[in-house]
Amino acid sequence: MNASRWLTFSASIFVLLFWTDLQQPCTAQSLSDSANTQHLAAIPTKWLGPSPFTPVFDSSDSQATPQKKKPITERVEDRDQYGFPARLSTTAINFGNKHFNVLFGGIERGAGVVFGGEVTTADSLRWVELRFQAMVSTSLYQAYIGDAYFKAVGDENTHADVWFRYLRRRHDNFFGIGPTVDESLETNYSTEERSYNATLYHDFSKAVRAGLWVSVSNSNAVEGSDDQDPPIGLFFSGSPFVIPITRWAPGLDGGAKLLSYGVFGIVDRRNNDAGLTKGFYASGRVGLNDGLEKENRFSDFGWLQFDWDVRGYIPLGGDRTSLALRAYEQVLSTRGGSQIPFYYLSKLGGNNWLRGYDNFRYYTDNMLLFSAEIRRTVWVQKEDRGLDINVWSDVGQGWGDSRSKTNPFVIENDQFDSSNWRASFGGGVTYRFNKGLAFRVDFASSYQKTTAHFNFSRGF
Repeated sequence: MNASRWLTFSASIFVLLFWTDLQQPCTAQSLSDSANTQHLAAIPTKWLGPSPFTPVFDSSDSQATPQKKKPITERVEDRDQYGFPARLSTTAINFGNKHFNVLFGGIERGAGVVFGGEVTTADSLRWVELRFQAMVSTSLYQAYIGDAYFKAVGDENTHADVWFRYLRRRHDNFFGIGPTVDESLETNYSTEERSYNATLYHDFSKAVRAGLWVSVSNSNAVEGSDDQDPPIGLFFSGSPFVIPITRWAPGLDGGAKLLSYGVFGIVDRRNNDAGLTKGFYASGRVGLNDGLEKENRFSDFGWLQFDWDVRGYIPLGGDRTSLALRAYEQVLSTRGGSQIPFYYLSKLGGNNWLRGYDNFRYYTDNMLLFSAEIRRTVWVQKEDRGLDINVWSDVGQGWGDSRSKTNPFVIENDQFDSSNWRASFGGGVTYRFNKGLAFRVDFASSYQKTTAHFNFSRGF
């Protein structure tokens, strides 16, 4: 999708949310303040109920306060799933019917804008909430999830989530493996993945959460759908016997069946209640990934995964200016001579992952990323709503290549080298609807290109 179509779509969503939030509920209490009982009786019954937003009174208390319809921006809920290969973040927005939500997000980066719908049992069942989610992106990537969420397991602070997920990605960029690969090898690939996942986690406080996860997945990578690039088979092969070995893309046209399991922890002390984000956030994951088929080098996969993400938000001279900082690292270490499917490698480049570069510009075993932003509020509409401008810079590096112990080019890829740092800078604007929902546009520049990025969030 080109920039103009992308901007038109995003602006349409922005206007819809803004307009809907301006619609205030008509409650019996507000009517009685401005009219007598006879006037109220004259209002057609269909205006007052039944509906999900009809004021509800406790019959045992004639002075009970009516339940008012919340503005649309206050009916936003984050849906995070802690499975393989990464944490998934989805935003659910309820427009009135508790059994249906509109979704944003839910497909990993590189997909474009992701939106969809969710059908849920909500609170109709006592022990479990059943959800079915269908999502599609502006790049026509698709995801379908059948989910059973157990809100309380043993106690109200322990939760469980069990889900099946189908994912189809159509044309992800690929340039080869290594921190210095040339753009001349640009191609693309398509992946299809089916996975069964389960997570058990405990909230030690409002800010601290930890748990464990397990996943069984079956995936494959084949030629991508973008015919503007040469086919991936022209440059790369799934065979470890290809010459030179640098053209080997483990998992291509062969797939991977994996058992993955691990632990995670999160400390989230961010505060979005008023104005710019304050506080800090930290998360970490350690996981093991074992191939379920190891008959030959085509399917021998196994690696240890470790990643951490730390973010801080520092007010500068008041509530309207802040410095936002982020550091992220992912380390993948192969086990016993096994390999990593190339599409599960660490990827540097793209929105929030080294802006100003193509999505997935660099594939390596490991990556390190730093981001810094100055955020300044220029228009305060409400306590939690306003317009911000952002100026930022990203710096990152990828390194690590396990395909050979003798090839000099692969060995060079394995080194952490100061010459392999990549940087970008840019700026943009953010409109915050409330503490949980925002729209953001950034313009990024690097030695490679200048591009625009869009988000339905405040950024990192």
